[in-house]
Amino acid sequence: MSRSVSSVKNIVAGMGGQLFVYLLKFVTRTVFIHTLGKEYLGLQGLFSNILGLLNLAELGVALAVAYTLYKPLESKDENKIYAIMGFLKKAYFVIGLIILIVGSSLIPVLPFLMKGSTDLVNVNLIYILYLLEISASYLLFSYKRTILIADQKRYVVNIVSITTTIITTIAQFGILIVVYKLIGPSEAFICYLLASCLAQFFINFVISKKADKMYPYLKEKRDAKLSKPEKTELFKKIFGTSVYKINSTIVKSTDSILISSVLGLGTNGSYSNYYFITNNVFIFVRMMFSSVTASVGNLITKETTEKSEFIFRCLGQISYWIFGFFAVCMFVLIEPFVCLWAGDSYSLGQVASWIFALEFLMEGYQVVSLTYKDAGGLFWFGKYRPMVTAILNIIISLLLVHRLGVTGVILGTIISRFLTTWWFEPMLVYKKTFKMPVFGYFVKYIFAVMIVLISVVIVELLSGFYTGNAVVSFVIKMVLCIIVPNLLFFVAYFKTKEFTYIKQTVKNLLGGITGKLKRKKA
Repeated sequence: MSRSVSSVKNIVAGMGGQLFVYLLKFVTRTVFIHTLGKEYLGLQGLFSNILGLLNLAELGVALAVAYTLYKPLESKDENKIYAIMGFLKKAYFVIGLIILIVGSSLIPVLPFLMKGSTDLVNVNLIYILYLLEISASYLLFSYKRTILIADQKRYVVNIVSITTTIITTIAQFGILIVVYKLIGPSEAFICYLLASCLAQFFINFVISKKADKMYPYLKEKRDAKLSKPEKTELFKKIFGTSVYKINSTIVKSTDSILISSVLGLGTNGSYSNYYFITNNVFIFVRMMFSSVTASVGNLITKETTEKSEFIFRCLGQISYWIFGFFAVCMFVLIEPFVCLWAGDSYSLGQVASWIFALEFLMEGYQVVSLTYKDAGGLFWFGKYRPMVTAILNIIISLLLVHRLGVTGVILGTIISRFLTTWWFEPMLVYKKTFKMPVFGYFVKYIFAVMIVLISVVIVELLSGFYTGNAVVSFVIKMVLCIIVPNLLFFVAYFKTKEFTYIKQTVKNLLGGITGKLKRKKA
């Protein structure tokens, strides 16, 4: 199967179903807001982020192992694949135990992380449910999804995850409606979380069975093991990628914890709504790029440096356009949307919404660099830089939260990234993978940011002519957000080599799919 076809299948399976999932999650969250309320929402966000700090799968073990699997999968070296997966199984079991032990030790400090009331529900029970959901996935089956992702079959994982999530979200919707009325809010919240725990177990179980069927030799008993030098190299990759992921995890998780402990669960509930919108949009768009990571790894190992760098620029242009478009929507629409959706009491103000949009833009425009860094196995270089980012984020957020509230916390994240991550990842990719100057990358980056900011100004100016009904005003702004940035990006890019290549690639893919369908009918 070609890289392009594999990437398209991964993208379609991931993004297609995810749209429906997000719609369901949005409906369920709306019911959650109007039944359980702001404090329960804040409690959910707090515990998710506390345990996010312990979620070591996000610390890069699976990513480093996936990179190690690229070559043996390409050469169909079953013994090497078996040995690597055996190593991953043991590593995940240890990770699960660590999460369980360290997570349990945090129970006594939970009250200190919640400013205000903690008598909404049995806090310890809720926390334990979250803890079991994460640790059990490592102790049981989740490691087998790595081989599917490395073998450009992420679509299998996505289909199982999305299908299960749809069923679970519908069940949670019913729980919030029925159990809340019959028994009460605390019981409804517990049942809501139990449904999520069972879903995660089922997802990992089904993916494990799929992997066993597609790679039957994984179930065999073989004597294949990694040599000591191979283990040393793998541990080196794991350490290198872990410090990168530690940074991301700390930055995302400590913001919510800091807001809850300093500003209260209610404010954290309001923050979680903005984060829910920006993060889900980011995950949805990022799925396009994470779905091609294995294909990029294959590209780097097979093609010339010039071809690899050109594809990097093509993906970069796509990311500038797509993330730029959504960033414009967030700059203009997120604040009025929250007020219309959840109510004015959940609003954090226009300035906070702009800062959320700016953070989204900065993170989105880094995606392609991170994709190439991961696919190229550049885990060891700059290994201490992410630790600096995480420390800076905590210090700056602590300094600003008492003066600026939620806005100060998000600003701490942006400033810490700007001082470290923003410039380092692309420089690393160009220096180590392409061996070319990075100056042109930053010129294109700044140009794309300028298009976004100009689009925001134009939309705000044009929409300012109408000051009537809030819903009508929102619709006018939404239409302008669709037209203005897309028009400006098209004018800026349509004559470039990258745009021509992207257009031709899309035509070839569509032509191939159409031809295949015609042959099937014949």
